[in-house]
Amino acid sequence: YTKDEALAWGAESGIATGSITAATSLASLATDSVFTPKYVLKYQPNSNLNLYANISKGYRPGSGETPPPPIFCATEYRAVGLTPADLSYYKPDSLWSYDVGEKFRTPDQRFSVNGSLFWINWKNIREFIDLACGFGAYINSAAARSRGGELEMSAAPLKGLVLNGGIGYTDSKIVNEGALDVPPVGSPIEQVAPLTGNFSALYERPWIESTNLLWGVDYVYTSHSYSTTNSPLMPRLRPAYSLVGVRLGIRKDSLECAFFVKNLFDVHPNLGDQLSNGAEDPGRPRWETGPPRTYGVEIRMGIGK
Repeated sequence: YTKDEALAWGAESGIATGSITAATSLASLATDSVFTPKYVLKYQPNSNLNLYANISKGYRPGSGETPPPPIFCATEYRAVGLTPADLSYYKPDSLWSYDVGEKFRTPDQRFSVNGSLFWINWKNIREFIDLACGFGAYINSAAARSRGGELEMSAAPLKGLVLNGGIGYTDSKIVNEGALDVPPVGSPIEQVAPLTGNFSALYERPWIESTNLLWGVDYVYTSHSYSTTNSPLMPRLRPAYSLVGVRLGIRKDSLECAFFVKNLFDVHPNLGDQLSNGAEDPGRPRWETGPPRTYGVEIRMGIGK
Protein backbone atom coordinates (compact mmCIF):
# COMPACT_ATOMS: atom_id res chain seq x y z
CA TYR A 1 0.00 0.00 0.00
CA THR A 2 1.13 3.52 -0.69
CA LYS A 3 2.17 6.25 1.70
CA ASP A 4 -1.03 8.18 0.97
CA GLU A 5 -3.12 5.12 1.80
CA ALA A 6 -1.28 4.65 5.07
CA LEU A 7 -1.72 8.30 5.98
CA ALA A 8 -5.42 8.09 5.15
CA TRP A 9 -5.75 5.04 7.39
CA GLY A 10 -3.99 6.88 10.21
CA ALA A 11 -6.25 9.91 9.90
CA GLU A 12 -9.44 7.85 9.76
CA SER A 13 -8.31 5.78 12.74
CA GLY A 14 -7.59 8.86 14.82
CA ILE A 15 -3.86 8.09 14.90
CA ALA A 16 -1.41 10.96 14.57
CA THR A 17 -0.02 11.25 11.06
CA GLY A 18 3.54 11.20 12.31
CA SER A 19 3.06 7.86 14.06
CA ILE A 20 2.06 6.06 10.89
CA THR A 21 4.80 7.20 8.54
CA ALA A 22 7.20 4.53 9.79
CA ALA A 23 4.78 1.88 8.57
CA THR A 24 4.42 3.18 5.04
CA SER A 25 6.98 0.73 3.61
CA LEU A 26 6.48 -2.46 5.57
CA ALA A 27 8.60 -5.30 4.23
CA SER A 28 7.26 -8.85 4.10
CA LEU A 29 10.30 -10.32 5.76
CA ALA A 30 10.48 -12.81 8.62
CA THR A 31 13.33 -14.76 10.18
CA ASP A 32 12.87 -17.92 12.27
CA SER A 33 15.24 -19.52 14.73
CA VAL A 34 13.78 -22.63 16.34
CA PHE A 35 15.33 -25.48 18.34
CA THR A 36 13.56 -28.82 17.73
CA PRO A 37 14.88 -31.52 20.07
CA LYS A 38 13.84 -35.17 20.09
CA TYR A 39 14.31 -37.66 22.92
CA VAL A 40 13.81 -41.41 22.46
CA LEU A 41 13.82 -44.19 25.04
CA LYS A 42 13.66 -47.85 23.92
CA TYR A 43 13.55 -51.10 25.83
CA GLN A 44 13.58 -54.61 24.34
CA PRO A 45 12.90 -57.30 26.98
CA ASN A 46 13.08 -60.03 24.30
CA SER A 47 13.37 -60.44 20.54
CA ASN A 48 9.58 -60.28 20.05
CA LEU A 49 8.72 -57.21 22.12
CA ASN A 50 9.83 -53.59 21.86
CA LEU A 51 8.76 -50.77 24.20
CA TYR A 52 9.43 -47.11 23.47
CA ALA A 53 8.75 -43.53 24.55
CA ASN A 54 9.28 -40.37 22.48
CA ILE A 55 9.31 -36.66 23.24
CA SER A 56 9.83 -34.29 20.35
CA LYS A 57 9.18 -30.74 19.23
CA GLY A 58 8.04 -29.70 15.77
CA TYR A 59 7.23 -26.41 14.07
CA ARG A 60 6.06 -24.82 10.83
CA PRO A 61 8.08 -21.84 9.56
CA GLY A 62 6.57 -18.38 9.65
CA SER A 63 6.56 -16.00 6.73
CA GLY A 64 6.14 -12.43 5.64
CA GLU A 65 2.86 -11.40 4.01
CA THR A 66 1.23 -8.34 2.48
CA PRO A 67 -1.19 -6.78 5.00
CA PRO A 68 -4.69 -5.75 3.90
CA PRO A 69 -4.63 -2.16 2.56
CA PRO A 70 -5.61 0.31 5.29
CA ILE A 71 -7.48 2.53 2.81
CA PHE A 72 -10.08 -0.24 2.41
CA CYS A 73 -9.86 -1.95 5.81
CA ALA A 74 -9.45 0.84 8.42
CA THR A 75 -12.71 -0.07 10.17
CA GLU A 76 -11.74 -3.74 10.38
CA TYR A 77 -8.26 -2.90 11.73
CA ARG A 78 -9.87 -0.93 14.56
CA ALA A 79 -12.41 -3.68 15.27
CA VAL A 80 -9.79 -6.40 15.78
CA GLY A 81 -7.23 -4.13 17.43
CA LEU A 82 -4.48 -4.82 14.90
CA THR A 83 -2.26 -2.65 12.69
CA PRO A 84 -0.73 -3.21 9.23
CA ALA A 85 2.56 -3.96 10.98
CA ASP A 86 0.88 -6.80 12.93
CA LEU A 87 -0.29 -8.37 9.67
CA SER A 88 2.95 -8.02 7.73
CA TYR A 89 4.22 -11.42 8.95
CA TYR A 90 3.25 -14.42 11.05
CA LYS A 91 5.51 -16.38 13.36
CA PRO A 92 6.09 -20.15 13.46
CA ASP A 93 3.58 -22.33 15.23
CA SER A 94 5.01 -25.23 17.22
CA LEU A 95 4.03 -28.32 19.14
CA TRP A 96 5.38 -30.77 21.69
CA SER A 97 4.51 -34.42 21.09
CA TYR A 98 4.64 -37.18 23.70
CA ASP A 99 3.97 -40.84 22.89
CA VAL A 100 4.52 -44.29 24.34
CA GLY A 101 3.98 -47.60 22.62
CA GLU A 102 4.84 -51.22 22.02
CA LYS A 103 5.54 -53.55 19.09
CA PHE A 104 4.86 -57.24 19.68
CA ARG A 105 4.98 -60.31 17.46
CA THR A 106 4.68 -64.01 18.21
CA PRO A 107 7.76 -66.22 17.81
CA ASP A 108 6.29 -67.85 14.68
CA GLN A 109 5.78 -64.39 13.09
CA ARG A 110 2.10 -65.15 12.36
CA PHE A 111 0.59 -62.51 14.68
CA SER A 112 1.64 -58.99 15.61
CA VAL A 113 0.15 -56.16 17.66
CA ASN A 114 1.41 -52.56 17.70
CA GLY A 115 -0.12 -49.99 20.03
CA SER A 116 0.61 -46.42 21.07
CA LEU A 117 -0.77 -43.54 23.13
CA PHE A 118 0.00 -39.90 22.35
CA TRP A 119 -0.47 -36.37 23.67
CA ILE A 120 0.25 -33.23 21.61
CA ASN A 121 0.33 -29.59 22.79
CA TRP A 122 0.08 -27.07 19.94
CA LYS A 123 0.52 -23.30 20.39
CA ASN A 124 0.67 -20.12 18.30
CA ILE A 125 -1.60 -21.80 15.76
CA ARG A 126 -1.58 -20.15 12.36
CA GLU A 127 -5.09 -18.90 11.63
CA PHE A 128 -6.54 -16.92 8.75
CA ILE A 129 -8.44 -13.79 9.70
CA ASP A 130 -11.00 -12.96 7.00
CA LEU A 131 -11.90 -9.26 7.14
CA ALA A 132 -15.25 -7.86 6.05
CA CYS A 133 -13.47 -5.51 3.64
CA GLY A 134 -12.70 -8.49 1.41
CA PHE A 135 -9.05 -8.94 2.44
CA GLY A 136 -7.46 -11.29 4.93
CA ALA A 137 -4.18 -12.35 6.52
CA TYR A 138 -2.63 -15.02 8.70
CA ILE A 139 -1.99 -14.43 12.40
CA ASN A 140 -0.75 -16.51 15.32
CA SER A 141 -3.54 -17.01 17.77
CA ALA A 142 -5.03 -20.08 19.43
CA ALA A 143 -3.63 -23.10 21.27
CA ALA A 144 -4.87 -26.68 21.19
CA ARG A 145 -4.18 -30.15 22.50
CA SER A 146 -4.67 -33.54 20.92
CA ARG A 147 -4.59 -36.93 22.62
CA GLY A 148 -5.51 -40.46 21.69
CA GLY A 149 -4.25 -43.86 20.73
CA GLU A 150 -3.69 -46.26 17.86
CA LEU A 151 -3.82 -50.05 17.61
CA GLU A 152 -2.63 -52.12 14.64
CA MET A 153 -2.91 -55.87 14.24
CA SER A 154 -1.72 -58.37 11.66
CA ALA A 155 -2.49 -62.10 11.51
CA ALA A 156 -1.92 -65.12 9.30
CA PRO A 157 -4.33 -67.62 10.93
CA LEU A 158 -4.51 -69.94 7.90
CA LYS A 159 -2.14 -70.83 5.10
CA GLY A 160 -2.53 -68.26 2.35
CA LEU A 161 -4.68 -65.88 4.44
CA VAL A 162 -3.34 -62.54 5.68
CA LEU A 163 -5.45 -60.16 7.77
CA ASN A 164 -4.55 -56.58 8.70
CA GLY A 165 -6.52 -54.08 10.74
CA GLY A 166 -6.17 -50.89 12.70
CA ILE A 167 -8.15 -48.41 14.74
CA GLY A 168 -7.31 -44.91 15.90
CA TYR A 169 -8.96 -42.51 18.35
CA THR A 170 -8.18 -38.78 18.59
CA ASP A 171 -9.61 -36.26 21.05
CA SER A 172 -8.55 -32.82 19.81
CA LYS A 173 -9.72 -29.56 21.39
CA ILE A 174 -9.02 -25.83 21.36
CA VAL A 175 -7.70 -24.86 24.81
CA ASN A 176 -7.12 -21.14 24.13
CA GLU A 177 -9.12 -19.23 21.51
CA GLY A 178 -6.46 -16.51 21.22
CA ALA A 179 -7.00 -13.06 19.75
CA LEU A 180 -9.82 -14.04 17.40
CA ASP A 181 -12.05 -15.60 20.08
CA VAL A 182 -13.04 -18.23 17.48
CA PRO A 183 -13.34 -21.09 17.56
CA PRO A 184 -14.19 -21.02 21.29
CA VAL A 185 -12.43 -23.09 23.94
CA GLY A 186 -13.59 -26.70 23.79
CA SER A 187 -14.22 -26.71 20.05
CA PRO A 188 -12.82 -29.69 18.12
CA ILE A 189 -9.88 -29.05 15.82
CA GLU A 190 -11.22 -28.77 12.30
CA GLN A 191 -10.76 -31.60 9.79
CA VAL A 192 -9.79 -34.09 12.54
CA ALA A 193 -11.98 -37.21 12.74
CA PRO A 194 -12.26 -38.67 16.26
CA LEU A 195 -12.34 -42.27 15.02
CA THR A 196 -10.64 -43.99 12.09
CA GLY A 197 -10.36 -47.64 11.18
CA ASN A 198 -9.13 -49.93 8.43
CA PHE A 199 -9.25 -53.62 7.59
CA SER A 200 -7.89 -55.72 4.75
CA ALA A 201 -7.87 -59.40 3.91
CA LEU A 202 -5.93 -61.23 1.20
CA TYR A 203 -6.39 -64.93 0.48
CA GLU A 204 -4.23 -66.89 -1.94
CA ARG A 205 -4.72 -70.57 -2.75
CA PRO A 206 -3.30 -72.98 -5.37
CA TRP A 207 -5.34 -73.48 -8.52
CA ILE A 208 -3.86 -75.24 -11.57
CA GLU A 209 -0.40 -75.66 -13.06
CA SER A 210 1.52 -73.61 -10.49
CA THR A 211 -1.09 -70.87 -10.68
CA ASN A 212 -2.67 -69.32 -7.57
CA LEU A 213 -6.01 -67.58 -7.18
CA LEU A 214 -6.13 -64.28 -5.27
CA TRP A 215 -9.05 -62.68 -3.44
CA GLY A 216 -8.74 -59.41 -1.58
CA VAL A 217 -10.91 -56.83 0.16
CA ASP A 218 -10.08 -53.61 1.97
CA TYR A 219 -12.21 -51.30 4.08
CA VAL A 220 -11.51 -47.79 5.42
CA TYR A 221 -13.71 -45.89 7.88
CA THR A 222 -13.46 -42.20 8.85
CA SER A 223 -15.88 -40.74 11.39
CA HIS A 224 -17.38 -37.24 11.30
CA SER A 225 -15.37 -34.05 11.64
CA TYR A 226 -15.94 -30.30 11.35
CA SER A 227 -14.76 -27.64 8.92
CA THR A 228 -14.48 -23.89 9.51
CA THR A 229 -13.10 -23.15 6.04
CA ASN A 230 -16.06 -20.95 5.08
CA SER A 231 -17.45 -20.01 8.49
CA PRO A 232 -15.34 -19.97 11.69
CA LEU A 233 -18.45 -19.10 13.73
CA MET A 234 -20.62 -21.87 12.27
CA PRO A 235 -18.51 -25.01 11.72
CA ARG A 236 -19.84 -27.37 9.09
CA LEU A 237 -20.31 -31.05 9.83
CA ARG A 238 -18.39 -33.39 7.55
CA PRO A 239 -20.27 -36.72 7.75
CA ALA A 240 -18.58 -40.04 8.39
CA TYR A 241 -17.82 -42.21 5.38
CA SER A 242 -16.57 -45.68 4.45
CA LEU A 243 -14.63 -46.84 1.39
CA VAL A 244 -14.54 -50.44 0.16
CA GLY A 245 -12.30 -52.01 -2.46
CA VAL A 246 -12.15 -55.54 -3.87
CA ARG A 247 -9.58 -57.46 -5.90
CA LEU A 248 -9.63 -60.77 -7.80
CA GLY A 249 -6.67 -62.16 -9.71
CA ILE A 250 -4.25 -64.92 -10.53
CA ARG A 251 -0.53 -65.31 -9.92
CA LYS A 252 1.85 -67.57 -11.80
CA ASP A 253 5.48 -67.41 -10.83
CA SER A 254 6.44 -63.71 -10.97
CA LEU A 255 3.43 -62.65 -13.05
CA GLU A 256 0.25 -61.34 -11.41
CA CYS A 257 -2.91 -60.21 -13.18
CA ALA A 258 -5.85 -58.85 -11.18
CA PHE A 259 -9.22 -57.17 -11.70
CA PHE A 260 -9.92 -54.48 -9.08
CA VAL A 261 -12.70 -52.14 -8.03
CA LYS A 262 -11.96 -49.12 -5.84
CA ASN A 263 -14.72 -47.21 -4.00
CA LEU A 264 -17.10 -50.10 -4.69
CA PHE A 265 -20.23 -48.27 -3.49
CA ASP A 266 -19.41 -45.00 -5.30
CA VAL A 267 -19.20 -42.88 -2.15
CA HIS A 268 -18.54 -39.13 -2.43
CA PRO A 269 -17.02 -38.13 0.92
CA ASN A 270 -16.39 -34.57 2.04
CA LEU A 271 -12.59 -34.42 2.13
CA GLY A 272 -12.48 -30.67 2.77
CA ASP A 273 -14.71 -27.67 2.20
CA GLN A 274 -13.84 -25.53 -0.77
CA LEU A 275 -13.30 -21.91 0.17
CA SER A 276 -15.89 -19.78 -1.56
CA ASN A 277 -14.43 -16.72 -3.28
CA GLY A 278 -17.88 -15.32 -3.89
CA ALA A 279 -21.43 -15.90 -2.82
CA GLU A 280 -22.40 -19.49 -2.12
CA ASP A 281 -25.89 -20.67 -3.00
CA PRO A 282 -27.82 -21.48 0.21
CA GLY A 283 -28.05 -25.21 0.75
CA ARG A 284 -25.43 -25.93 -1.91
CA PRO A 285 -22.05 -26.12 -0.14
CA ARG A 286 -19.01 -27.07 -2.20
CA TRP A 287 -16.38 -29.53 -1.07
CA GLU A 288 -13.45 -31.54 -2.35
CA THR A 289 -14.07 -35.24 -2.79
CA GLY A 290 -12.24 -38.37 -3.89
CA PRO A 291 -12.41 -40.43 -7.09
CA PRO A 292 -15.72 -42.15 -7.91
CA ARG A 293 -16.07 -45.89 -8.37
CA THR A 294 -13.03 -46.98 -10.35
CA TYR A 295 -12.33 -50.37 -11.85
CA GLY A 296 -9.65 -51.83 -14.06
CA VAL A 297 -7.05 -54.51 -14.62
CA GLU A 298 -3.57 -54.43 -13.12
CA ILE A 299 -0.63 -56.50 -14.32
CA ARG A 300 2.55 -56.88 -12.31
CA MET A 301 5.73 -58.71 -13.17
CA GLY A 302 8.70 -59.29 -10.93
CA ILE A 303 12.15 -59.24 -12.47
CA GLY A 304 14.67 -61.61 -10.95
CA LYS A 305 18.43 -61.40 -10.95
